[in-house]
Amino acid sequence: MLTESNNQGMSVALCTYNGAEYIIAQLKSITIQSLVPSEIVVCDDASTDRTVELVRQYAEKSACPIRLYENKSKLGVQANFDQAIGLCRQPYIALSDQDDLWKPQKLERLKQAITKAEDHYGIDTPILVYSDLEVIDDQNKPISQSYMKQRKLNNLSGITFVTPSTGSLLSSRSSKRKEPYLCFGEEQANFRGEEDKKDIAKGKHKCLAGLLAQNYITGSTILINKYLANNVLPMPEGIVMHDWWVALVAAATGEIIYVDEQLVKYRQHHTNLIGANSFFSAANIWRMLNVKEFEKHVAAVVRQEAILKKHLEELLSKNSIKPPVTLDNVLTMLGDHLNALGQGRMKAVRASFYWKVGMQSFTRNLYYRTLLYKSGYLGY
Repeated sequence: MLTESNNQGMSVALCTYNGAEYIIAQLKSITIQSLVPSEIVVCDDASTDRTVELVRQYAEKSACPIRLYENKSKLGVQANFDQAIGLCRQPYIALSDQDDLWKPQKLERLKQAITKAEDHYGIDTPILVYSDLEVIDDQNKPISQSYMKQRKLNNLSGITFVTPSTGSLLSSRSSKRKEPYLCFGEEQANFRGEEDKKDIAKGKHKCLAGLLAQNYITGSTILINKYLANNVLPMPEGIVMHDWWVALVAAATGEIIYVDEQLVKYRQHHTNLIGANSFFSAANIWRMLNVKEFEKHVAAVVRQEAILKKHLEELLSKNSIKPPVTLDNVLTMLGDHLNALGQGRMKAVRASFYWKVGMQSFTRNLYYRTLLYKSGYLGY
């Protein structure tokens, strides 16, 4: 469990591994934020380069407290972020990669969004806010102005934090509003309420269903509150990626808010663990043509869904979810969908259509559901 705090400060959970080339630039972009964090928690995963030395040197002169933890042996990305989040002492936690650059207003804008959401839903509601990104190369040259557009991704939460000064499409529709506000989509049903089964595939369910097969929330843009962090931790073994897990738990137990701005410069280079290639790039097409590898990915995604169901059941059994919520509809959906996937073939495909579980775009969905049919025999 996270340590309670008497103020409303922010922690940054930053994980490193052999990141000497870019770590100082990233630390600088964090410490010059318009809203400076209360602390930066750096967990180094047994780097063999100068990363630890450089972080230690920067920490000595930084006005923002930096706490450095060195893993004696390599934990891996998920376990290292699990550790970093757990070590944070503030009620709000921003996730950070080692090689990106944060725009100066990033934390201020995300804090505005999460505060507005807490005002609306209640201070103890688990909340995740995230934003779009700008994609850059090794030399900080722009590749794409919008990661979401480049990857042809949409926000499925239906809730967007709008700042009139950003000049976005949403703000232009409400030009008379001078203060930041939450813009709600048309399908904001309370998925954890008492809807009939036929109505579950709306609102919050659309957000969770859209995340089961594909993650569209990038970790370096995420800010969460302590209530969501307590639901997320500990991260179970077998999940695909830490940011995907955080997003899934947020969709199941709380609220997800999108900030329609590019608040991070996301670095695309050959050592990225996760790339930002466009959907129709040669690299992405090659990955999709590698059917065996994609089958393994689909199987891992389905296993992650089963892990999520078990995790939610354990949280409920221990009365660990804050605040107490009814997850009957969430567990019904997960149970029905997983059962169909286990039977495979057309039952798996029909369940994905019924529960609206799929990937964004027609092409992705067609490929994904074809593999669900073809790979129904795999031991999900």
